[in-house]
Amino acid sequence: LYKLVLNCYRYDIYHTTTSVAGVAPVARMCDPIFACSLVEGMHLGRSFVLAHEMGHNMGMVHDGVQNQCDRSCCLMSAVNGAGKTTWSECSVREFNAFLLQLDESGQGNCLRDGSEGLMIYNHMKDSRLPGQRFTADQQCSYFWGKGFEVEIPKERTMDDICRILWCGNNGSTISTAHPALEGSWCGGQCRRWPQGIRPAKIDGGWTEWSNKEKRCPISQCQITGSIQIKSQMRTCTKPALVFRNLSNTLNNLK
Repeated sequence: LYKLVLNCYRYDIYHTTTSVAGVAPVARMCDPIFACSLVEGMHLGRSFVLAHEMGHNMGMVHDGVQNQCDRSCCLMSAVNGAGKTTWSECSVREFNAFLLQLDESGQGNCLRDGSEGLMIYNHMKDSRLPGQRFTADQQCSYFWGKGFEVEIPKERTMDDICRILWCGNNGSTISTAHPALEGSWCGGQCRRWPQGIRPAKIDGGWTEWSNKEKRCPISQCQITGSIQIKSQMRTCTKPALVFRNLSNTLNNLK
């Protein structure tokens, strides 16, 4: 028996507005008909939307709209935003109240039922956090598409991706409206590893230069004495950097 059905879609749930990223009935967990959530998008950043919609399923309402908590601080804010990764005090109270309601309903509390074979789906069993499974560059690529990677604005530092993730493809920098996944390397202070095998540091290595043809492409409109320019690129992905400074990636174009 399932406790909750999650449906993730690649298209807009609401065609009239782009601001809606998920929909869920409030306080309907364990309901055989309404225990479900709809989430728009398949990229990794939608994990925060998924957590928000599951919060609705478990009795939580929007902070600052239907309760007295700060409307811009936490996961149950009505709008996605930077740094919203924790539950507010209101959300915790609402969740505990919902658990008590299920316990006293006389129909059983499905959240207290055990699950067989749970370890099969335990993605933490090798001690790796989500940000260690998927680098910040990969998170940008999954969100915006091939060629996008972390691109920090001039007035910001790598530390700031713990609040909001910026991506780019050598053009304009775009924010993702959510932080990098927990465990992402962000240039901050080292923290003591809690348990298990510590992740290894990898310096990374360059790939071959793209387009090895030494001659410049011949133009149909040749001008005597003109100069042509040819660019070559390489990426620091052979192997990719892990827990190292990103300055190694600056000399990637000639």
